[in-house]
Amino acid sequence: MDELYFSRLTNLITRFSTRQFDAFLVSVPENRYYLSGFYAEDGGPQETAGYLLIGTDKRFLITDGRYEIQAKNEAPLYDIEIYKEKLSSTVAEIIRDVGCEKVGFESHYMTFGMYSKLVESVAKTGFRCKLVPTEDFVENLRMIKDPTEIKSIETAIAKTENVLVDVVSEIKEGATEKEIAFLLETGLKKSGAEKLAFDPIVASGPNGALPHAKPTDRILARGDAVVIDFGGQFEHYCSDMTRTFFIGSVSKELRKMYKIVRQAQKLAIESIKPGKLSKEIDKVARDYISSKGYGNFFVHGLGHGVGLAVHEKPGINKRSDIKLEPGMVITIEPGIYVQDIGGIRLEDMVVVTEDGCNVLNRNIFYYDDL
Repeated sequence: MDELYFSRLTNLITRFSTRQFDAFLVSVPENRYYLSGFYAEDGGPQETAGYLLIGTDKRFLITDGRYEIQAKNEAPLYDIEIYKEKLSSTVAEIIRDVGCEKVGFESHYMTFGMYSKLVESVAKTGFRCKLVPTEDFVENLRMIKDPTEIKSIETAIAKTENVLVDVVSEIKEGATEKEIAFLLETGLKKSGAEKLAFDPIVASGPNGALPHAKPTDRILARGDAVVIDFGGQFEHYCSDMTRTFFIGSVSKELRKMYKIVRQAQKLAIESIKPGKLSKEIDKVARDYISSKGYGNFFVHGLGHGVGLAVHEKPGINKRSDIKLEPGMVITIEPGIYVQDIGGIRLEDMVVVTEDGCNVLNRNIFYYDDL
């Protein structure tokens, strides 16, 4: 496992050396784990479990006494520094002692208050160091999953699907959205999920027209389409899947919407190839849905990357110029949402391969015979 983290560190050092950085300061929790193996959740940017300071020759994990034993066990490639009072002061002292004159940091996560404290602490050491803001420096590395990561993601998906297999019989007339959501949550936990990847979406009837609906006390009724979107985190990696279920016989329009969304999903998946731009994949699904008269009702991007975070790069949307590469794991989740009628969304996760992609989900709970 040390070889895996050393390889990731080497890739990072190669990247930041092109910017003439002497070191890189990591504050994003997922990036911290990705580069060290140290896993701890932050209470938010202001309540961090620690930073990594990565130089070309030396590496430091700066944390507090709560994590001392854990850090030593999980991050053997790092020197563990325990701060007693201020994290920023300890980081500044290491910057001075190592002689880092130019340090990159993650400006998309570090708050202005944290940055100001760090600048002040560095100044107090008497050492001159330039702190350079960066965005998505490590996230760009995380886009390409190695075989170990893909295996963890496959495990997460399989366990999530098994939960849906167990719960599907309860998705019926008379149940409430909240009851179904509770069954999904408890099923994930019983299956070994460290936590939910996100709060489950269970949106029935007209609530399905809200892409990010919260479960309510609404009772599922005959004729409803029920959008179920959920996922868990297993072995630190996330799953994310969506199916839409019918309660009894549904309207002609809902069946039509379903067939359009399903075909859009299939076409998009078939179009995935290395070298294609993310927005080209989005366009395939979007153009098909538009050709059927529902273009204005597809109101979000086609998909997103999934890994240590349930939403990460690359975004699969009409603005994304990111080129697809083998090893990227993304969702394909077209949807149609019509007020007062409901919504249809279908989502699978796929991994980009050398000649296309592999769908990581099983072909279950689809109405392909409408």
